[in-house]
Amino acid sequence: MTSRHRLRRYRRALDFAPWTALAAGILLSIGGFLLAQHAARLAEQERTGADFLRNATDQVEVLKREFEHGIHTLHALRALFAASDTVTEDEFIAFTGIIQNRHPGLHAQFWVPRVRDEAGEHYPVRFVEVHDARATREAHRLDFADKPGLLGKMLAARDSGQLVLYDCPLLCLPDDPSRILMMILPVYASQEPPGTVEARRAQLQGFIVQGLLLEPFMDEAMQGMERRGMSFWISLVRDGEPPRPLHFHPATLNQRPATGRAAPPQPASGPRLHETIDLGAQQLAILAAPAPGFYIRPTPSWPWLVLLGGLAIALLTALFLASTRRHLAELTRVSRALNVISTSNRTLLRADDEA
Repeated sequence: MTSRHRLRRYRRALDFAPWTALAAGILLSIGGFLLAQHAARLAEQERTGADFLRNATDQVEVLKREFEHGIHTLHALRALFAASDTVTEDEFIAFTGIIQNRHPGLHAQFWVPRVRDEAGEHYPVRFVEVHDARATREAHRLDFADKPGLLGKMLAARDSGQLVLYDCPLLCLPDDPSRILMMILPVYASQEPPGTVEARRAQLQGFIVQGLLLEPFMDEAMQGMERRGMSFWISLVRDGEPPRPLHFHPATLNQRPATGRAAPPQPASGPRLHETIDLGAQQLAILAAPAPGFYIRPTPSWPWLVLLGGLAIALLTALFLASTRRHLAELTRVSRALNVISTSNRTLLRADDEA
């Protein structure tokens, strides 16, 4: 009885074994597929991040270097005024013309002296170098003391002795919707900025002001570089204030995006490269990020191979167990038949013996 009971239990277990193996194999295959997909996604993110950083590093460094060149030209102009008792307009135009020929993105350069009279303190444009003749005529009529926002930044530069940036509409062409980044550097009677605010205010002679049109400036800086799929954000960061967006340079994919669209917010996560230029109380920040979908490659096929392989193994295991079950059923039937024959033979033999 014990052997028969065990045989029945074994046979009952074999009845469910193929389906159990198939269900377990399917679940394990799906689990392996999901794990493989997750691993493939992580590996792909690492590869795309490395590709992006490799492409973006050179471009961000070029932009940073060009901005620093623009800052150096301001200091060179200040050195020109410090080295000479009197700088003529021809000397100023000759000097700035050389600079603008080398850096076409520099839109304009101004010499703005400090002028005092009975009406107060004025900052008229004395010398200017702009490529546009109409802009040059308009610039000579400007008094920066009449521009409250710009005047505030000039006075901040005067008191700090440092370069100050200011984003504003074009001053020389009011009907032009473009904006310009003004770089303001104070010039003092001494070659170096005085040590105190009072001395800086007393020794101020004027300002060197330089204007950058960021769109052509960036186009010229990255000329000849492959930048498809790369977007750039330029922003101004002041101590204790949120970043002020200055310019968004969209990625070029198949064609350049239409102008006039609102700039998207800077990405807070994902692949990106951030560099800053320290200007004392201000920082010029450059952020590069890939265009959505540009660095995404097709999902690798090997997770599907894991799924198909697992399902194939589960199916083969289920078929093997089903075949084993059939063989066991056949053996059981044969065993029963042999048992019947054996019983019949014993009965016949017993009958013969009794006869």
